[in-house]
Amino acid sequence: ADAEPEADAAESFADYQPSKLDYGPSHIEHVVESASLACVPPVDVTYKPHFPPELLSSGALSRVQLEAVVYALQQHERRLPSGSRAGFYVGDGTGVGKGREGAAVILENFLLGRKRAVWFTCNTDLAVDAKRDLRDIGAVDIPLLSLTSAGYGDLAESFDEGVLVVTYSVLVASSGGATRFDQLMKWLTPAFDGVLLFDEAHKAKGAAHGQPVGTSVVQLQASLPNARVMYLSATGATQVGDMSYMTRLGLWGTGTFFQNFKSFQSVLTSGSGSGSSGSMEMLAVQLKSSGAYLARSLGLRGVDFHMVQAKLTPAQQTLYDQSASLWVFIHQQFGQLSFLFRSGGMALNSAQSKFFQQLLLSFKVPEIERQVRRALRAGKCAVIGLQSTGEAADKAAQARSEAAGSSSQASLVSPAREAVEGLLAALSKQAAAAGGGAAPASFNAFRDEVIEKLDKLDLPPSALDALIDYFGAEHVAEMTGRSKRMLKASGGSGYVLCSRAERGTPASRINLAERKRFQSGEKLIAILSDAGATGVSLHADKNEANQRRRVHIVPELGWSASKVVQQFGRTHRTNQLLPPEYVLLTCEAAGEALTGSAVARKLEGLGALTKGDKMAGRGETGGLGTNLETKAGGQALSSVIAELRQNKWRQEGGAALEQGKLVLDDGVHDLVINSGTVKQFLNRLQLVSLTSQLEVLKAFVSKIKKEDTATAQQLAATTVTVKSEEVVFSNAQNAAESVTVREIECDHSCDWKDALAQAGDQSGFRGFWCPRGDRDTRNVFLVLPIDQHRGRLCLPRKRWGPTHWLADIAQKCAKYSLTTPQHTEGMKRVWECNLATARRDGTHLEKFALLNGSVFTIWPNLREAFDPRFNPDDRSTWHLGGDQMYHRRGGRAAPTFEPNVRIQLLTTSEGEKLGGIRMSLFKPLKHAPRARWSEHCNRKNADPGLMRTLAQSGLGAESIICRKHACLEPSHSDVDKLRKSLEKDTRRARS
Repeated sequence: ADAEPEADAAESFADYQPSKLDYGPSHIEHVVESASLACVPPVDVTYKPHFPPELLSSGALSRVQLEAVVYALQQHERRLPSGSRAGFYVGDGTGVGKGREGAAVILENFLLGRKRAVWFTCNTDLAVDAKRDLRDIGAVDIPLLSLTSAGYGDLAESFDEGVLVVTYSVLVASSGGATRFDQLMKWLTPAFDGVLLFDEAHKAKGAAHGQPVGTSVVQLQASLPNARVMYLSATGATQVGDMSYMTRLGLWGTGTFFQNFKSFQSVLTSGSGSGSSGSMEMLAVQLKSSGAYLARSLGLRGVDFHMVQAKLTPAQQTLYDQSASLWVFIHQQFGQLSFLFRSGGMALNSAQSKFFQQLLLSFKVPEIERQVRRALRAGKCAVIGLQSTGEAADKAAQARSEAAGSSSQASLVSPAREAVEGLLAALSKQAAAAGGGAAPASFNAFRDEVIEKLDKLDLPPSALDALIDYFGAEHVAEMTGRSKRMLKASGGSGYVLCSRAERGTPASRINLAERKRFQSGEKLIAILSDAGATGVSLHADKNEANQRRRVHIVPELGWSASKVVQQFGRTHRTNQLLPPEYVLLTCEAAGEALTGSAVARKLEGLGALTKGDKMAGRGETGGLGTNLETKAGGQALSSVIAELRQNKWRQEGGAALEQGKLVLDDGVHDLVINSGTVKQFLNRLQLVSLTSQLEVLKAFVSKIKKEDTATAQQLAATTVTVKSEEVVFSNAQNAAESVTVREIECDHSCDWKDALAQAGDQSGFRGFWCPRGDRDTRNVFLVLPIDQHRGRLCLPRKRWGPTHWLADIAQKCAKYSLTTPQHTEGMKRVWECNLATARRDGTHLEKFALLNGSVFTIWPNLREAFDPRFNPDDRSTWHLGGDQMYHRRGGRAAPTFEPNVRIQLLTTSEGEKLGGIRMSLFKPLKHAPRARWSEHCNRKNADPGLMRTLAQSGLGAESIICRKHACLEPSHSDVDKLRKSLEKDTRRARS
């Protein structure tokens, strides 16, 4: 059986140096770009900035950073077909220096007389970073004001010029009928042509769903058509729907092929909501080729990744199994009482996920403590990244204690317990509403029994509280979004909820104070949460006192890919003395697989949209996670559920084992087999006892075959030549929109000298092989082992052949032994004879086309080109109404065809890097029309019934019935169909 090696996320990147900008010092850190984007040459540099010479020579801006600045300024000189000024998107990874790039764009405009700018950011702490970035490039004279500190009056009276720092939350704030949005618009005026800098722009991604921040960002851009818009975000979008705020990229609107964002999203996703990887990868490629986008990242040289599995103790395993039994009981009783709940199912699943997520995180606390102690003993410092703080659980527990007349807690609060109690409170309200004001007795009995079972569980406390309690608040720099935390009472008995504010330091600035203590070395342990992590720099900065190597411990992933990338970027940044060491803590449980799969899937979407390569998102995080929510995952789920339905895993007669494997008991068996999706399956698998769930999980993962042609593939060939290049589409209304087709020819042949060099010492499996019983034939090939299980084949006609399992090769083939010159000479003759035959027949050549440019403006045409139902010669198969392909037969619309887009990367023999959508040049044979049937055509007198039967069975009537080649003629290749589709639409537009 063939098996393709799994793509390595780290191989998705190429070393990066600006190719069109020839001034500025080199970047002090190693910078990379995704392999897909590296195949796209940037546009020519035409803009010359007006920076003072000392700024260009000081090293404050590297050449990599200057490139983004110049391209942004250059893009701002363009107008979109709608009349609005074109914007620029910097998708550089965390730590490259997006802040300095944005500050430099503001400085350039300030020097040219545009002396008002707005810097949007996600929290007030980052206003300090904005001021630092301006200072670092020498723009110390530009005034800066945080809108948070200003009243709702006329800003121009006290702040006539400078940079206004606005958080996204302040943008949508209001007071007494006055709004910050109106205040900002009055200060800017409708004629404003300065800079709107959207830092951490992903905060506006909810625009498509009507969320206030996103809606305000879109409205602001629409109200200020002359503004110079710049988006800064390493995580701008994980799915197409997140891009709706990027209105200045010119992808939709007046003068484009998409009237609005909805139509743009529809074409890319065809209703899937997220978009195929291939189409999203091409979107990033198109943006770079049009000069609207750059995305570089810090390389991972010197960065160490360690996957550490937290071994659960017997007590923890027992606690997990008891917790699983509790939730099985809740599910069973919930089903019987479901008539009382309007929408309890979603709350039930959410509470269950939260419970097990917090439980598993708490189980990792001893391992976190061990990793921190090890780091400190080694002269390093520790950064612990959490996604949650448990503050809500602390406040709820404190409120109950105060209601009972106590001001303290006997022990730290368990957020896992609070998840159950929160669910019961929500269900109690619904049950009371259904019972006319009072919950029925049946619900009260259910609730009391759940509380009784809950009391018997010794659930662990919040991981954050436990870590601070263990190391001491005086040693931990906490940078989270919570305002209060649990600390030991002064008398030493119990815990009280205390404010994080300190004397002289309000709660709003406590994170800045804690960051300063960590960076100065006063504290050597830092704990970050999602709310406190965005934009924060905690790397071993050469300008800070604490230059110890950072050991960044990641015990939980959460559900957001962008938050994971932001988390990793806190300790890996430019100007670091030592790169960080990442420790990813996992444990074998379905909950970990669930969050890991969700994050991996979103990382792939993030990489596809922002790096042009879905593996690049995982590459930035050390290849984190495996996406189980794929087509292969769905097939594996069907197989596992089929086995479960056949009772292969059911516990019968009290037996704990069946065929050496732990099995499911009746209480959870039916829940698992009724899982409709991989996510639901993994969620319900949490209810299985820990040991049994691992067996089912292993069986599920083992069935997944990693076959994904949507991943950008790097072509390997002996020679690669561009045979022709043709512009098949150009938009007369927008010169930036054009599509190019290049015809590529690849020579895959491998001569004897090359084969012998690759064979090396021919030890083990490495060497020349032939099928058993076939040693006198010419079916010889070279096996090159990849690892202990797989090997790649090399043939005379194909140097980079398929991958096979070595065990299969050993079973079916025999190895040649080249122990004497005669053996070697004989093998040489066979190899060269096969090579000559391949070159005579042309089987060593591969020909295809690469499509590149503004491919999304012609996406409906591309669908037609790939759709086997589309025949340019048959008008009944032409698409009508845009996204639907109609057939006249029956007058019904067939489902929209979604092409399996494959992104091909290659380097020509001249060293030019190319990339694009791969299209076939092959022209399959079809039967000629009746008018050109020959006299000897067997189809002429064929039985119509037989013809229909053959056609319906897919056997191909024309190839079976008609034996005369004269009756067959070449049809259209995919490239031909694309040309015909474009011609058809052009004629229709003219008419």
